[in-house]
Amino acid sequence: MDWWLAKWGRAEPLTREDVERLIEANGSTAQGLNLSGRDLQGADLGGANLQGAHLMGANLQGADLVLANLQGAHLGGANLQGANLFGANLQGAVLWDANLQGAELGDANLQGADLRGANLDGADFEGWGEEWTNMEGVRLYGATITETTKLRRVRWGKRMTLGDEVDKHWEEALEPYRDLKQWHQRTGDYDTADAFQYREWECRRKLAQQQWRLWEILELWLYRLLSGYGARPWRVIGVSAVMVLLFALLYMPWNGVDVSSTGMGNFLAHSWKALYFSSLSFTGVGYGGWVESGDIAPADWTKHLGVVEALFGIFLIALFLVTFTRKMSR
Repeated sequence: MDWWLAKWGRAEPLTREDVERLIEANGSTAQGLNLSGRDLQGADLGGANLQGAHLMGANLQGADLVLANLQGAHLGGANLQGANLFGANLQGAVLWDANLQGAELGDANLQGADLRGANLDGADFEGWGEEWTNMEGVRLYGATITETTKLRRVRWGKRMTLGDEVDKHWEEALEPYRDLKQWHQRTGDYDTADAFQYREWECRRKLAQQQWRLWEILELWLYRLLSGYGARPWRVIGVSAVMVLLFALLYMPWNGVDVSSTGMGNFLAHSWKALYFSSLSFTGVGYGGWVESGDIAPADWTKHLGVVEALFGIFLIALFLVTFTRKMSR
C-alpha cells in the first residue's frame, strides 16, 4: 500500500481518487484491500464499492459514505464520528469498538453487523427516506446507547432477536436488551420496550438452563408460561381458561358433580354442570343456592379440589390485573 502511494506521490488523507486507484491495483476489487489505520477523514466515498475492505482503525471522521457498499467490511476501531452512512450496506460488517458518535445511519442495512463495543452516542438510525434502518441480528454487547441515540426508525426483525442471543452468548445479550428496553421506554414506545423485555428474560432463562440452576429454571418457565414475563397479560387469560377446563374434566369422571334426579343425566348437561362448578371454584364467588337447591351435589373430596382451584384462580386473577394495569396505564 505504501509502495503504491509513494509511486503516485500521494500523501494522506486519501481522497476518493486514491481509493479508486488502490481498488484497481488490487484487481479491481476492494475485497481484502488493506486500508487499516489510513486517514480518510472527510473523504467523498458516496456509492463506493468497499465490500470486504479492511478499514480497521481507519480515520473516516466526517466521511461521505452515502449508499456505499461496505458489506462484510472490517471497520473494527475505526473512527466514523459524524460520518454520513445514509443508505449504506453494512450487512455483516465488523464494527467492533468503532466510534459512530453522531454518525448518520438512516436507511442503512446493518443486518448481522457486529457493533460490539461501538460508541453509538448521538448516532442517527432514523434517516429521512422511506426505508427503515435494518438492524436484524445485529450484535451490540458493550455498545454505548444513550438518550441521544436515535433508534425510532429501526427494523429489528420479526422476533426482535440480537445476534448476541443467536450466537448463544446469553449473558452478553442481557445488557444490550436492557439498554434497548430502557431507551424505548423513555421515548414512549412501550410495545417495543416490552418485546426487548421479553428477550432479556428469555436470555436469563437460557442462561439458567446452561448453568443448571434448577429452581430458577422452574421459576422463569412459569413466569414465561403465565404472563410472557409480565409483557403479555392476555396469556394469563389463556392459562386461566385451560385451568377451568382441566378442573372441569377432573370433576366429571369420578362423579365430582352429580346431575340431579330431574332427568338431566345426559352428557352435555353433565359437562355443563362440571364446567359451571369449575368456573365458580376458580373465581371464588361461591356456590350459594345452587348447591342448596340440589342442582349440584359435590362429593367431599371434590370440595377440597375446588379449594385448590380457587387458590389458583385468585393467583391468576391477581396476576392478570397486575400485568394488564401495568401495560395499559403507561
